[in-house]
Amino acid sequence: MFHKFIGTKGFYQRTIAIALPIMLQQGVTNFVGLLDNIMVGQLNQAAIDGVAIANQLMFIVMFALMGGLAGPGIFLAQFKGANDQNGLRNSFRIKTLFALVIGGLLILVYSLFGHHFVAAYLPDSPEAVQLSMDYLSVMLIGIIPLMIIQLYATSFREIGQTRIPMKVGLLSILINLGLNYVLIFGHLGFPALGVVGAAIATVIARSVEAFLLIFVAHYQKHPFAEGAYSHFHIPSKLLNRVLKKGLPLFANEVLWTVGSSMLVFAYSIRGGGTVAALTISGTASNLFYVTFAGLAAGTAVMVGNELGANRLQEAEENAWKLIAFGVMIAVGSGVLLALLSSFIPLIYNVDESVRMLATQFMLVIAFFLPVFMINVGCFFVLRAGGATYSTFLFDSGFMWIVAVPLALLMSTQTTISIVWIYFLVQGSDLIKTFIGIHFVRKKHWIRNLASSSSEI
Repeated sequence: MFHKFIGTKGFYQRTIAIALPIMLQQGVTNFVGLLDNIMVGQLNQAAIDGVAIANQLMFIVMFALMGGLAGPGIFLAQFKGANDQNGLRNSFRIKTLFALVIGGLLILVYSLFGHHFVAAYLPDSPEAVQLSMDYLSVMLIGIIPLMIIQLYATSFREIGQTRIPMKVGLLSILINLGLNYVLIFGHLGFPALGVVGAAIATVIARSVEAFLLIFVAHYQKHPFAEGAYSHFHIPSKLLNRVLKKGLPLFANEVLWTVGSSMLVFAYSIRGGGTVAALTISGTASNLFYVTFAGLAAGTAVMVGNELGANRLQEAEENAWKLIAFGVMIAVGSGVLLALLSSFIPLIYNVDESVRMLATQFMLVIAFFLPVFMINVGCFFVLRAGGATYSTFLFDSGFMWIVAVPLALLMSTQTTISIVWIYFLVQGSDLIKTFIGIHFVRKKHWIRNLASSSSEI
C-alpha cells in the first residue's frame, strides 16, 4: 500500500536537484526578511505594526501576480515537456500581458485607496498608520521590478532552470540586506531613514534582480524568451484556453490573500500586541515554509512536464511521491520550529507579553505544518494538470466559507483567548486536507494540455 508514496533514489535526486535551489533562495530570502524585521523591530512597536500592515498589502500584490501568471505557466511547463518552442514563446507573451495588467491595476488601487486600507487595520495608532504609508509609498514603485521578477523567475522554474533565479535572487538578497543596514540606521554617512530606508533598500535590490533576469534570459537565448518580443500576436485559441484555466487561479490567489489579510484583521480585533506577535511568528515561520516553494517547483516540473510529454501514469506516481516527501520534511521542520519558538522573540524590542504570544503562535504553526504541506502538495498537483476550478474551491473557497467566518465569529462574539482562536482556525485546515486528497484521487487533473493545444 505504501509503495506508491516511496520513490527511487533517482526520483529523490531529481526532486532535490529541482527543489533545492528554490528552497535555498527562499530560505535565504526569508532569513533576510527575518533580519529586516528585526532591524525595523529595533525602532519601536509602531514601526513593526506599520510595516507589517503595508506588507500585508504587498502580500496581495505578490500573490495576485503569482495567480495571474500561474495559468499561462501551466501551459509553459507542459509545452516544455512537449518540446514545443512556439508554445513556450506564446505562453510567455501571455504571461507578460497579464503581468502588466495586474501590476498596473494594483499600483492604481493602492495609490488611491492605500491609506484607507491601512487605517482600517490600525484605527488606534496614528503613528503606525503614518509609518505604514511612508513605507508603502516607496514600495509601490517596487511593484514594477516585482512584476518583471515574477514573470522571468517563474518561467525559468517552469522549464526546470531553477538555479538561475536562485543565483540572481541571492545577489539581490545580499544587496537588500546591506542597504537595509545602511539606510534604516544611517551608517556610512547615509541619513537614518527608518522604515523608508527599508523600503528603498527593497526597491533597489528588486530592480537589480529584475535587470539581471532579463539580461540572462535574452543573452543566453532561453527558449521562452528568444524572439518573445519580436511580435505580440497571441493565437486566440491559446489565449482562450489560458484564460479558461488561468482566471480561476488568479481569482483564487487574490481571494486567498485577501482572506489571509482578513484573518489578520480578525485577530487584530483582540489587540494586546497581536499584530506584532503575528508579524514575529509569521516572519520566523517563513523560514520553515521554504519546503512549500520547493514542492511547488518539483510539482511543476515532475508532474507538469510529464503530463505535457504524455507520460500520464508517471505524472500520477510522481504526484503522490512528492506529497509524501514534502510531509516527511514538514515533520522535521515542525520539530525544529517548536524548539526555536521560545528564543526567536527574544531578539525583538517588544513587551514580554508580545514575545510570549509570538511563541505560542509559532507552536501552533509547528504542530500543523505537516497538514499545511499536504494541502500545498494537493494544490500544486491539481494546478499542474489544469484542474483550476478544483483548486479554487479547495483553496480560496475554503478560506472564505470556513476560515474567515470562523475567525471573525470567534474574535467578535466569544471570549476565547486569541491563541485558541488561532489554533482552531489553523486546525480547520484538517478538513481541507480530506477535500484535497479527494480531488487528487479523482484524477480529473491528469490531462495533457500541450497535446490538446498542439493545433495552436
